Amino acid sequence: MLSKSVRVRVGNSFKCLYPKDGNKNILTSQAGTVEKVGRGWLTIQRTDGSFRTLRGEKMVSPSVVR
Repeated sequence: MLSKSVRVRVGNSFKCLYPKDGNKNILTSQAGTVEKVGRGWLTIQRTDGSFRTLRGEKMVSPSVVR
């Protein structure tokens, strides 16, 4: 879960574990640069250039990479 202890800002590098396809019991690693931040979600741009929107309540062990 995305908590207040993890301060996510646009431009930060971010990584977390997220359910495969958003609803399965298999966790995959998601990493990239934060492009947009909303209330309970964020959009990252991955290293391959694709974008992914992640919901905060589904994230496992989110962290900002400095």
